Amino acid sequence: MAENRGGSLKGKLLLGGGADTAAPAAIDKHFEILLRDNVKQPKDRNCLFVPMGRRPDQYEAAGQWFTSAYGHLFGDIEISTDLSDLNSNNYTSINICGGNSGRLLTHIKETGFDKFLMTHLEEGNIVYGQSAGALVFGKTILTSTPPEHLETSNEGLNLLGPWSLVVHYESARPESKTEIVKEVASELGPIIALRETNGI
Repeated sequence: MAENRGGSLKGKLLLGGGADTAAPAAIDKHFEILLRDNVKQPKDRNCLFVPMGRRPDQYEAAGQWFTSAYGHLFGDIEISTDLSDLNSNNYTSINICGGNSGRLLTHIKETGFDKFLMTHLEEGNIVYGQSAGALVFGKTILTSTPPEHLETSNEGLNLLGPWSLVVHYESARPESKTEIVKEVASELGPIIALRETNGI
C-alpha cells in the first residue's frame, strides 16, 4: 500500500523499472490481479494513459504501444495530452509511461495532476508508473540522468517516504543507472534500484 509522507492510501501504487524489455515484468501480472480484484470484467474497466514524459511528437506512438500491450485489460482507454482538462476521476487505473522525468514532473505539477492522482488513490484505485513514470513518485528525480534534472525544484511527488527510485538499473541501455546509484546514494538518502523486470 502506498504511503504519502507517512499517511496511508486506500489505492495501489505500482512502480516498474522499465517497460521496453522483451521479458514480461512480474509486476504486470500483479497489475492484472489488482485490476481483476477491483473490476472483474475487462469491458467494465477504464484507463487513463499519460504519455507526458515523452515529446509531443511521440505521444501517438506511446499510445499505440500501451494499447497493444495492455488494451486487452480494459474496455476503454483514454489517452490524455492535457492533464489540466480532466473532468472526472472515475478511472479504474491511471497508467503513466516513461520518458524524461523532468518533463513529466513539470507537467504533473503545473497542471495540478498531482492532486488528481492523490484523489484517485484515496478513492481506492490503481496508479501504475513505469520507468520515468515510476521515478517521479520518489523523494527526488535527481536519481535520473543529469539532462532530465530541472533548473528549479527536483523534488518528486514524495509518496515513498524517504525513498527515491532508480529505474533501468543494470540494463544494457546507454543510460543504465548503475553508476548513478553509486554516485548519489550517499547524498540523496535511501534509494530503491529497479531493474527493467522489477517493480514494487
